[in-house]
Amino acid sequence: MEVNRINNTSFKGISMPKKVVLMPIGMEYPVISTKQDFLNNPAIKECAEKYDILIKRGKKIGKRDCTNEERLKMTLAGGSILATGAITALSYIPQFPLWMAGIMGSVFGAIFGGILDWCIEDSVSTNQHEYIVQGGKRFANNKKNSLEGPLSREYHISEEKDLDNIAGLVRDIEIQDISRFMDIIYRQPDRDFSNLDNICAVLDLPEVKKEFYKGEVFNYPVDEEKNTLLLNFLDITPTEENKDKYNKVIDILSKMPNVDYNKKDKFGISAVEKILNSENHQAIKLIENIEIPYSKELDLVYEQITNHLFKRKAQALHVKFADPIKALELNSEEAFDKSLEQFNSPFCNKEALAAEILQKAKGNTLLTEKLRTKISKYL
Repeated sequence: MEVNRINNTSFKGISMPKKVVLMPIGMEYPVISTKQDFLNNPAIKECAEKYDILIKRGKKIGKRDCTNEERLKMTLAGGSILATGAITALSYIPQFPLWMAGIMGSVFGAIFGGILDWCIEDSVSTNQHEYIVQGGKRFANNKKNSLEGPLSREYHISEEKDLDNIAGLVRDIEIQDISRFMDIIYRQPDRDFSNLDNICAVLDLPEVKKEFYKGEVFNYPVDEEKNTLLLNFLDITPTEENKDKYNKVIDILSKMPNVDYNKKDKFGISAVEKILNSENHQAIKLIENIEIPYSKELDLVYEQITNHLFKRKAQALHVKFADPIKALELNSEEAFDKSLEQFNSPFCNKEALAAEILQKAKGNTLLTEKLRTKISKYL
């Protein structure tokens, strides 16, 4: 088994056989599927971002023909062997030119390769297996061949189309994980998490440090109103009296890669908005490198910032804007015009976004000119 790491710190890993052979749609021969083929599935990709994925070979389900890759390798190998032998043998014949030996050897190799290809097509087959796809919170003992912690259901696949039926891996894991976390929360003697002492008490629990150290402890609800420890913590104002514990929580948050700062409280206020509202220079460092979906609420919060240094820090955040091209693809002129309003946002790099939009429309002269006309009034 090999573990394929994605070029992104949020991905953990996918453990899979070096060769996964599936029957593709509309093709006669099976193909070898790669890790990228699996990651093209949204459910698998989401689970790989947060947890681990194990793909293993299951039971034998019949015979299959060789894949095109396997047939080509055998053909080339057989043809090359015969060609080499023929060239060597002919080169020993007196007066026989070496260049002629090379040509005849290549001809013999091509003929033999073709015959071998025909034989492979008619007679060579290997066992066909199904494959089992499962998500889990982590690999067991880092051995990559089994999972532990909350697990998703197993998906059995033998054809490429079966990948389309995989869904809910993350949900399966999180339902179990949240239940385990809530059991811990309900055992706490004081569940008032607007109190910094109580937040620190949960973070200090051995089972929390072991099981929820990637950020889940701040993402999962701690009460019936779905508030989280993160949202409660960001409502606390740092003071001289609480600075040691406050800094301790900030330090813990900075080391957790999967904290969701886009979660909202019961009033619809996100963690990002709370940080901007508080003009907290410590807390804004936590969101400097995350992607924040654009909303008009962010603009409103930004306009209320009074500290000029903090305002510059806020403006440098990575705010992700909607793609106006998608509105045009839906033939919605109204939606397109509305999407362009994001150019008015203080978070928007107007020139960069305009260049990105025009690049996507490149090749369509009519569309490009139409975009230039509409975008120009915002630049």
